[in-house]
Amino acid sequence: MVNDLAPPVLAAVPPGQGEVVVRGIGFLGLSYASGLVLQLEWHGIDAGQPQSQPRRPEELHVYAGGPVRARLTVALDDNVVVLAADSTQRLVALSGDLDIDELRASDEARRQLEAVLEGDGPADQDRVEELFRATARSDNAVGVFIEVPPAGP
Repeated sequence: MVNDLAPPVLAAVPPGQGEVVVRGIGFLGLSYASGLVLQLEWHGIDAGQPQSQPRRPEELHVYAGGPVRARLTVALDDNVVVLAADSTQRLVALSGDLDIDELRASDEARRQLEAVLEGDGPADQDRVEELFRATARSDNAVGVFIEVPPAGP
């Protein structure tokens, strides 16, 4: 899947100096982020992952500070929908069974199903089955987002 994500990510990385910092959301997001860092480095782009614990700067694939060329975030499934709604993030690559609009519809169906199951919505059997089918369509979406720089004055 990283091979599917790499070409549009490479195209989205702005020219210039500095490191591309790639973070992942959740365990699988971290795994995909590691693979994406390797792909970026293979194409000659300095890249690393931020670390929550101090590390030695000479370690490979770790962002050690300094100028940042771009910040990428790798998200999976419902987190793709969350980041897509964030005006500071732009979706640059998506891999999986559904496009972004279908992911949004699936996420909305999941929210409605949760409301029904918590007793906050109409609960007829046909509606519950319809919502369940709509939420069970994908569990393999991986999205890569680039941080949008703030607008100038």
